[in-house]
Amino acid sequence: MLFKVYGKPDCGYCKKAVKLLTENNIPYQYYTVGEHITKEELEEMLGMTVKSVPVILNGIRYVGGYEQLCDYLIEEDLV
Repeated sequence: MLFKVYGKPDCGYCKKAVKLLTENNIPYQYYTVGEHITKEELEEMLGMTVKSVPVILNGIRYVGGYEQLCDYLIEEDLV
């Protein structure tokens, strides 16, 4: 299971998501919106409008933002 985090360098919740994954030894890849992928490409990939970051996926499954990630990790017994 590989999480994908799409965020921006100045985003506090993006940093918190990365910290949570790192501290729990959960593999992830980080993509900077505007550098690695455009907002339009991300929206096309997801099939939805992106209003904020982070956008977090588990493989191809949409998880949500930081708070949804916390809930998801608890539900899946990963933290």
